[in-house]
Amino acid sequence: MRLFLAAMAAVAAASQAFAQAPALDGKARLASDAATYFVAEQTAQPIAKEKMRGAIVLLMADGKIDPSELDFVKEVAAQSPFTLSIDGTSGDLSFPAASDEAAALANLLMSPPNMHTLWHADPDKTEQLVEISRWGPAAHSRVTTFFGNKLYDAWGQSNILNAFSPFVDALGREWNAVKALKDPASVREGKLLLIAGCEFTKQKVVAEGKVPPENFLCAWMPGSL
Repeated sequence: MRLFLAAMAAVAAASQAFAQAPALDGKARLASDAATYFVAEQTAQPIAKEKMRGAIVLLMADGKIDPSELDFVKEVAAQSPFTLSIDGTSGDLSFPAASDEAAALANLLMSPPNMHTLWHADPDKTEQLVEISRWGPAAHSRVTTFFGNKLYDAWGQSNILNAFSPFVDALGREWNAVKALKDPASVREGKLLLIAGCEFTKQKVVAEGKVPPENFLCAWMPGSL
């Protein structure tokens, strides 16, 4: 989790530093492993969402985004043709404007939202939560922990007298938000995040020596994937 937070902080700081920079020049350079996603045979097609996602995972693997990597991300976000030079290779690769989906990922990386604004939100915002979780193990852990802490807070307000309704409501509303996503893969991944979030909540409560959520409150979820 610390690694992902450091990477997101690095992106935010770098984006702010480059906000006043001159206009993009249609050129980018990559020296990291992320360059392996881009080869000459595929330059006729716009950068697709899946390739951009894979590149993001590798860009963030070392916990930081350096200026050249940020420049690449900004070129993708700009949706204009650009050339990409890769350290250790000869010749530049010329790419057309990135796809809308790839550009959306680039913008999400550069301007990560406050996750609290994505909780119990509309499908577009819920999809962002699921998307961020795909950016490597640290990112997945961060979203799981976020879900878990939200449910933990709700459990702290729950008791037998209110029929555990704060917890039930928090879990049910987010489960329904995930179910509303259009992409079946995102629906499944979102549900798995919530299942992991429930487990995080239980472990956190037990570690504090308190009574965790009753099993029946979360046990139904795996059967509803």
